[in-house]
Amino acid sequence: MGDPAFVTLVALVETVWVLRRQYRFGAEAIARAMLALLGADEVVVQAPDVVRRAIRDTDGSGADLADAIIAQLGIDADCDATVTFDRRASDLPGMRLLE
Repeated sequence: MGDPAFVTLVALVETVWVLRRQYRFGAEAIARAMLALLGADEVVVQAPDVVRRAIRDTDGSGADLADAIIAQLGIDADCDATVTFDRRASDLPGMRLLE
């Protein structure tokens, strides 16, 4: 397609929240939807490798995809760790619990 839509990470995270909270999608359904979006010729997703790694990190862990995206962005920025108040998110690679 010559003029694909562009989806920012902010828009992607907002979509994840809506799918989870409003439509009650589970983690696996959200991951499948995001992978389908990444594979669509009509769409370009910002930082697709970040999103793919985040999906990988949430696979079966129960972690939130939005948190995994945040963690992956920190890793890409060469941060020692990204701090979080969320215990579940603190299990993600690159995250550390702030108590």
